[in-house]
Amino acid sequence: MIKITKKDLSWSYLAEILQFGSNLLILPLILRSLESKELAIWFIYLTISRLANLFDFGFQGNIMRNITYIFSGAKELKKTGLVHVETDNQIDYNLLKSIIRGVKFIYFILAAITFLFLIFGGSYYINEITDGIFVDNKILFSWPIVIISTTLNIYYLYYTSFLVGRGLVKESKKAIIFSNIIYLLSSILLLSFGFGIVGISIAFLIQSISLRLFSSKYFYDNELKKSLKKSVYILNKKEAFSILWNNSWKMGVVSFGAFLILQANTLILPMYEGLIIVAKYGLTLQVINFLYRISLIHFTTFYPQLSSNRIKNNHKEIIKGIGTSFTIFICTFLIGSLGLLLFGNNILTMIGSKTMLFSFNILAVMLFMFLLEANHSIAAIIITSKNEVPFYFAALITGVVIIIFSLILFEFTTLGIWSIIISQFFVQLCYNNWRWPYFVLKDLNTSYREFLYVGFKNIKNQIKWI
Repeated sequence: MIKITKKDLSWSYLAEILQFGSNLLILPLILRSLESKELAIWFIYLTISRLANLFDFGFQGNIMRNITYIFSGAKELKKTGLVHVETDNQIDYNLLKSIIRGVKFIYFILAAITFLFLIFGGSYYINEITDGIFVDNKILFSWPIVIISTTLNIYYLYYTSFLVGRGLVKESKKAIIFSNIIYLLSSILLLSFGFGIVGISIAFLIQSISLRLFSSKYFYDNELKKSLKKSVYILNKKEAFSILWNNSWKMGVVSFGAFLILQANTLILPMYEGLIIVAKYGLTLQVINFLYRISLIHFTTFYPQLSSNRIKNNHKEIIKGIGTSFTIFICTFLIGSLGLLLFGNNILTMIGSKTMLFSFNILAVMLFMFLLEANHSIAAIIITSKNEVPFYFAALITGVVIIIFSLILFEFTTLGIWSIIISQFFVQLCYNNWRWPYFVLKDLNTSYREFLYVGFKNIKNQIKWI
């Protein structure tokens, strides 16, 4: 049985804090070293890199879930739905070995597609938006490094799924922490020597390689190596692909929709606003995204245990786990939002930043929008723990409508940056923000009141135990 411990949770928080903190620690140096236009180019690099991650097609979450099912005793994997396991059966290493081989083949293909996309599509876009600005040869040297780093990241994505799916959350976070420490030290060193955006790109590449090495070491321990060596393949690559593809392509559609909803506007914005506004939008988005992710750490850490409880049909533990995670999410996000509104720009001024967050009103609306986004994202992930993805079409349509709405507002109004915010906020509010939370509450026959009651009660008991 998959059992997530407090150590896993502690390492998860530490990893997330360090992952953002490494960027935060070098942010003063970046903001002092790079002009706003060059900073905007780096944010665009990161956005394109995130876009390339869509070529994962949702395999990562689906693989994680199926690895959890195997380590929870499943002898059979279904394209949709679950085969419930009543007792803790032995791990079927033959099935595990077959899935691992299939996954590696899939990610080789995905990495090749990513590389071609970045070489042709990404290079064309970068060339178009940087035409005539002052970066000289920096793009020529930094962009190819970002291409290699992103391709490697895509190919080795499966390691995170393997580790977390097996319940080795602590180990997966250690790999992230150690690779981020290396990234932090590399960035500081290279920026200090004046390498600028090229230096950050090199550090990005070093981080990608180190993450793969640490993850491989943690997953393939001696016991697993021996068990896999004695096992045989019971599924060929085509059969493994068939099992994983059915929900993965749906999650891929969801990921693309999520990109259109939350990230694509970063690519649209330079067409209508200057790079200084792009830098401000990118910085604000990055800070809010950190708060979003830190608030969801408890939930994402316990997701393998949720999937394990699903396959065992343990309703009581499902409600307890979701309630605790939801309560922690609400408290963390609201407290963090208040702090960001009151002190965000003051802190940036203290560190000498050349780029600020948006004004109070814009920031407040964006924070509320992300609160609703996180709430229905939690609901969507809960649904996927049943190995079902009913929301893929809604995510895609929503993303397309938001882009169209944003373009219309930019073209025919003088709202400026509000064009993006209004389109994201109201389109999501029309359906996704309420539909999937309602779906979960109905499916589990529960309410938010019960989630909060169970959550606060469990947190109180844990504090007493400490």
